[in-house]
Amino acid sequence: MGPDQPATSRRNVLKVLSTGAAASLVPTAVSRAQEASPEQIYERARDIRHDSGDTEQAREYLRDHGFTVNSREVTATAPDRVLEDHSNPEPDRDISPQQVDDDHVEGTISISYSPDSVYRWAEFKWEINLEPPTDSGAVPADVVGLYWPSTDYSRIDDSEDGGEFVDLPTDDPTVGALDPNGLAVNYRDFDHHQHQSEDHPYDWDFGSWMDVKLRPEDPDDPPESRLVTAEYTHTWRDVPLGGINDITVGASGLDVSLDLGSDQWTNEWDKDEVEN
Repeated sequence: MGPDQPATSRRNVLKVLSTGAAASLVPTAVSRAQEASPEQIYERARDIRHDSGDTEQAREYLRDHGFTVNSREVTATAPDRVLEDHSNPEPDRDISPQQVDDDHVEGTISISYSPDSVYRWAEFKWEINLEPPTDSGAVPADVVGLYWPSTDYSRIDDSEDGGEFVDLPTDDPTVGALDPNGLAVNYRDFDHHQHQSEDHPYDWDFGSWMDVKLRPEDPDDPPESRLVTAEYTHTWRDVPLGGINDITVGASGLDVSLDLGSDQWTNEWDKDEVEN
């Protein structure tokens, strides 16, 4: 066996070296396979919102995976900017059937982007803070929108999403509205309030969210020059057959046309791509 020893040893050495070289390549191949695109990362953040209802947790996930997330917290605008305000009834009048006062709505507008993608994701998360025992949601559904100047962004088709009790026009063309420069959804605040009351009778805060993927028209424009506007329109009706007649949205804004016997107030807020 003496003459064969060097050959055997040489074969063993080559086998070990070959196996070691192959093993050294495995982590690289696996790590490359595990790399996620910005779209995949954002979809995972959406899953977190759907599963937990925690939009801030989703934003932290994006930041942990290389995204920039710039947010602005907003509250209802001053009464002189509300289109129709019935939130302060006179002492001898009954509580207005609209129920949700304009100063009971607050939210967060966020714009997220990755250095590995030209796209932007705009999100609006809102919350209604009711005052028991007189406040409640009201029918018909509220309308929530995101829109932007046509020179700033365009909407990516079928990219919109929403949280609990949000009806997307992508799923049902009879609700909300779609436009290259805007998106409007129906938010069933009355149904949400009823659901909240069943599960948490002493919790009077509830809300939801919507988001959409955008393409900047000119990526070289300074980020502070591009704006997204969030708008919340609360509707209610004084007669059984009142309701929403039509919804339009576009670069010029959100418009909700109501049937006779219905009423509304509206709040809107702007956000650019720069942290406030």
